Amino acid sequence: MGELPLPLQVKLLRVLQEKKFSRIGSVREISFNARIVCATNKDLKEEVLRGTFREDLFYRLDGLSIRIPPLRDRMNDVLPMAEYLLKKIVRNGNLPERTLGPSAGKAIQSYSWPGNVRELHNVIYRASIIADKTEIREEDLGLPLERSVQEKPTLRELREIFEKEIVLESLVRHQGNVTRVAEELDVSKPSVYHFIKKHNLPTTFSVSPAEKPQSGS
Repeated sequence: MGELPLPLQVKLLRVLQEKKFSRIGSVREISFNARIVCATNKDLKEEVLRGTFREDLFYRLDGLSIRIPPLRDRMNDVLPMAEYLLKKIVRNGNLPERTLGPSAGKAIQSYSWPGNVRELHNVIYRASIIADKTEIREEDLGLPLERSVQEKPTLRELREIFEKEIVLESLVRHQGNVTRVAEELDVSKPSVYHFIKKHNLPTTFSVSPAEKPQSGS
């Protein structure tokens, strides 16, 4: 919601006030009754003061506000969330059974998680593929060096994390086909091999029976 341009804010406010709208290309108004649920990663009160968010729309939307703290502010939730995500990823991906070992659990609770739940999901997803044993270890997570939860990663560290995740996801999607990965990422094949070596990424992936093409298809 915090990214909505001012012209669209005006239109949304009008719709919420009148509880009517018209489809594109139509002159007929349609009445509606709906509950509005929206999310933002910005402080809308500050955006109102800056003039980037309409005050009347803010008070129209601000019926019940729920603040969800970042992971670094609720570290007791990180490990249970990681375990839940791991079970879900293993189940949905038909992957071999995985568990979080003691070293992985300690690393997860020590990391500041600047990317919040999305970063946690990507780390667990990557580890579930890379791990060569049932128990996921700290080195399988590929986290940066342990830091205080108050510290923030450098731009270079964030770039390395992003680069590794993007290349790994493309490798998984194309079952290690370097040519297709290079085409998707718009880089040369030598660059893909460089990323694989640099981040110690796998190049072979098992395909579950459900994913194998049927004969004659």
